[in-house]
Amino acid sequence: MKQYRYVLTNQSEITDFITAVKQLLKENPAAKALLQVIEPKDSYEAIAKELNTLVCSLPDVMIYGMTSASATTSNITVPDKTVCTLILFEKSNYKIFHYNCHVQTTLTAGKKFLTDIHDLPDLKGVLMMSSDIMLGPDDFIGEFEHSYPDVPIFGAVAASYSSNGDTSAVFIGDAVYDREILTIAFYGKELHIDTTYDLGWKAVGKEFVVTKSDAHGIVETIDNQPAVSIYVDYLGVETNTHFFGNVVSFPFIYKIGTKQVARIPFNYEGTKLIFGQQIPEGTKASLSYAKSEYLLKETLKSANGMLSFAPDAILIFCCLSRRILMGDRLADRECEYFQNVNENASWVYGYSEILCNHEAPGLLNGAFIAVAFREGPVKVDPHKIPYVDSALGNAKPVLSSNDRLISFLEKTSADLRRSVDELSYLASHDQLTGILNRTFFNGVFKKNIEHMSDKDAMGVLMLDIDHFKHINDTYGHNIGDVVLKQMVGVVSQNLPQSAAFSRWGGEEFMCIVPSSSKEDILALAQKLLTAVSSADYTPVPMVTVSIGVTLANHQSIRASVFRVVDEALYEAKNTGRNRVVFLEPEDTNLKELQIYSTLS
Repeated sequence: MKQYRYVLTNQSEITDFITAVKQLLKENPAAKALLQVIEPKDSYEAIAKELNTLVCSLPDVMIYGMTSASATTSNITVPDKTVCTLILFEKSNYKIFHYNCHVQTTLTAGKKFLTDIHDLPDLKGVLMMSSDIMLGPDDFIGEFEHSYPDVPIFGAVAASYSSNGDTSAVFIGDAVYDREILTIAFYGKELHIDTTYDLGWKAVGKEFVVTKSDAHGIVETIDNQPAVSIYVDYLGVETNTHFFGNVVSFPFIYKIGTKQVARIPFNYEGTKLIFGQQIPEGTKASLSYAKSEYLLKETLKSANGMLSFAPDAILIFCCLSRRILMGDRLADRECEYFQNVNENASWVYGYSEILCNHEAPGLLNGAFIAVAFREGPVKVDPHKIPYVDSALGNAKPVLSSNDRLISFLEKTSADLRRSVDELSYLASHDQLTGILNRTFFNGVFKKNIEHMSDKDAMGVLMLDIDHFKHINDTYGHNIGDVVLKQMVGVVSQNLPQSAAFSRWGGEEFMCIVPSSSKEDILALAQKLLTAVSSADYTPVPMVTVSIGVTLANHQSIRASVFRVVDEALYEAKNTGRNRVVFLEPEDTNLKELQIYSTLS
């Protein structure tokens, strides 16, 4: 595999480029040629004309590409030149597909893509480009991930070079598409693909909650306030034509599972924020910012790490927000880190980046994605050594006011979050035992009831330490507190992960276990009874508990369930203690009381 990068600015350079490619094809007659074309133009007619020249001159080359982003602020530039990247595959292959999303949803397109690639052997990766920022290819990506969880899908959402609306496009051959998904499936036993995902943004300020949003990327309210107020109130941003340029360096940042992502609003509508991706209601996010050093350090580490992969080709998809934050010089340096790995590494700026694998969850913003290709075994070039950026990590005698302000915000944000976490813990946990308190447990119980299915049941247990007053009177309250904590530790170790355990009051404790049957919850109660009575509570010779048990379903009323389990516990203590009593919720007259186990 070989990669070649060309930057074209005029007709003469295009002619020279075509001549060079023809010569390369002559020298590599068995190679399968793939040409990526990144266009800065916003005229479909001009793009099609240029592409037609390439198609007619290079009939044996598969051509694809997209439009790139333009500068959004006066202090940066984005190269307004056509960038062509030629990759010659010698031991592997590719197949290109595209889907018209004027006539089908992205989900339907995703299902069709799975059918189209069904018979491809040794699929190693998929490049994806789409046009129209509001298309939202999440469903397409999700369909692919579900069927090929170990195969990366990567690429970008095409951007507009013009500021006059969305004129983004993708193209195949000399055909230009305005609402399309383009994919290239790479396959072959000798093909290897590696990816890196770098973010580098750090949360600043308070954490907020998205309280109203839709599936199309519209966020209406945050913390039940108009969404746009996040930027208006905290950053002083005005809702005008410069909105995107003012907010692009302050992404939302949050986690999808364990993977951190950034989200940048590209516009607003009244008091709503418009994103290119869905941000689900309930998402907890923060505004974020970064120092150039943070971004560069992550990317440099990834680039140097890629040396051991020894790539034959590298494609980079990066966010314009990084260029706006760092400026042209540092943004170019970030990309050049990978040129130390492969001198023909090529990059593009789009509306969004795409990477879905073990590193990243799909549609991204604010990111730097590098995709490395190699055919055959690793062939490390001993002349290529890790790049050392002497400008990184060196202490500056005088920090810029900007860097000092960011450091201040980071420290105060960390202090704020630590205080909020501590207050949240104190509000939800019992101070002596460290388990949930009664108030918070009530909320957990309510949520579990609300999310239960019609056929599901939840086990409810109420525990009471037998003769606890005698322990306090005999050994003192300090020992009594130790016994409480030890007993809680024993019970906690024997509960399933899904259980919620709380101190109900004094020596009484409540526990719920979702998705339980009568047999399961009684077996657990018996296990707890044995574990508690077998533990060492020196100087107290022995500690036992009595346990009341019942079941709750999705129609249960909290007060009624707690009354029933309290009656079961009362009967366990009243009939000898150190035992489990089960009571059906409707058996409040105790006629169907069942004593299931006793330890004497």
